[in-house]
Amino acid sequence: MFTRRRRSLSIYQSLLANLAVTIVLLGGAIMALTFMGSKATVERLSRSILRETIGQVHVELRRFFEPVISQLGVIRAWEESGLLQPDDAAAMNRLLTPLLRSNPQISAVMVSDERGRQHILFHVGETWQSRQTRRDVWGGRVAWLKWSDARPEPVASWEDDDYDPRQRPWYEGAVRARAARPDQAGTADGVFWTDPYTFYTLKMPGVTAALAFTGRDGLVRVIAIDLLLTDISKFTTALRVGELGAVMVLSDQGRVIGLPRHSRSLAPERQLGMLLKSPDDLGIRVVTDATHALTSRAPGAAGPTPLVSEGDAWWAQMSPFQLGPTRQLTIEVMVPESDLLGSLGYLRLGILLVMLAGLVLAIGRTVRLARLYSRPIEALVRESERISRGDLEPGPAVVSSIREVHRLAETHGRMRTSLQTLLKLEGDLRAARRIQQDTLPERIPVVPGFDIDGWSGAAEETGGETYHVTNLKDSGSGSLRYALNNRSQMPLTIVFDVGGTVVLENDIVINQ
Repeated sequence: MFTRRRRSLSIYQSLLANLAVTIVLLGGAIMALTFMGSKATVERLSRSILRETIGQVHVELRRFFEPVISQLGVIRAWEESGLLQPDDAAAMNRLLTPLLRSNPQISAVMVSDERGRQHILFHVGETWQSRQTRRDVWGGRVAWLKWSDARPEPVASWEDDDYDPRQRPWYEGAVRARAARPDQAGTADGVFWTDPYTFYTLKMPGVTAALAFTGRDGLVRVIAIDLLLTDISKFTTALRVGELGAVMVLSDQGRVIGLPRHSRSLAPERQLGMLLKSPDDLGIRVVTDATHALTSRAPGAAGPTPLVSEGDAWWAQMSPFQLGPTRQLTIEVMVPESDLLGSLGYLRLGILLVMLAGLVLAIGRTVRLARLYSRPIEALVRESERISRGDLEPGPAVVSSIREVHRLAETHGRMRTSLQTLLKLEGDLRAARRIQQDTLPERIPVVPGFDIDGWSGAAEETGGETYHVTNLKDSGSGSLRYALNNRSQMPLTIVFDVGGTVVLENDIVINQ
């Protein structure tokens, strides 16, 4: 069975890897918290900014539409006071011209009655025109007056035109609204707003606000004011929502009646062609994406909706705008997240750059610390390897400011001294062993009548037991013999030594 050996790392690699991982994880955690916090901040900002923007748009739209309602009330008051003289074109023009001058969003004012009579005043650019229709007297003929600020003298003309004001959508709608709510007839609550449609004379899209009431003469009268969608778009394209945000106004049927800011740079003809189209048909990607994101929400969902358009994060929100009792427009606001972040985006980028710089510095510091710890320890390892090979000569000094490394270096020095002492003692013991062994006889004499043998075995390097044979001489036959003057006696000395201490020493004489 084979056991897989784990890959070992040097202390430098281990310190560097662990400290670097710790720094990266810590930096990542801080960045994650930063981005999570900024994400929550963006969401709060989106709700706040979009709510404030929609509120501002509501205010601006009321400023745009409410003068129309108030001017209808003014014209109604003129009729009640007898100032309106629909059959006198010059008098009507003098009365209505200041009204149009003070309200540039108004393109035309109409005063009609149930007989098919109408006086209408147009203001398009620098041109002024008025047209009188009297279906009960003139039939299909109309009278025109045209002038300009540069040429104030009106030019009169006649024209065949089978125009009947009673068949126009604003007239019919105002009469139906009067019949449905007779208590509100002639009041601001009784104003009828048409669906967007193409004006009969100007051939341009717009909406009309109309008010029906009974005049002093008992006839049903309808006064109406036209608003060109191009004028509404001039208003919506001028609305600023941050740096790149936009506002769009939709009709009840989801058709564009107020273009977003993205179309501001387009030619007037191009803008005119975009009106009354669906948001998808505008050719503006963020408008399409925002509309889809808002309309695909679950029923009852409200508040800002995040989306991504062409790689950029956006926030969008819809809000209804009540235009009279029967007409409701839709305001759609789109704001890029970069606008919501504002300085927070730069702050987040700054935090990221600081974190990266700190990470680089921390890794550099980690490398230095790893070297500070690993180099002296590696030097001590090399010294230990030298000692293990028996090289007890002092090596180069280990330099370190770490207290534990100093203690290890000092311990190495003491260990080297101790080993040198032990090796010297071992050499002395080996020399003593050789000396002791040299004192032992190489041969034991042969003495008739005795079996003599000798053995010496030291427990350590040397021992205390020894013996010797004296008065030996060569017998000539290759053996040693004990030589005595007195052949009847042979002296022996027996010494017993235990642990280096002589416990018994006897001299005996063997008689032959």
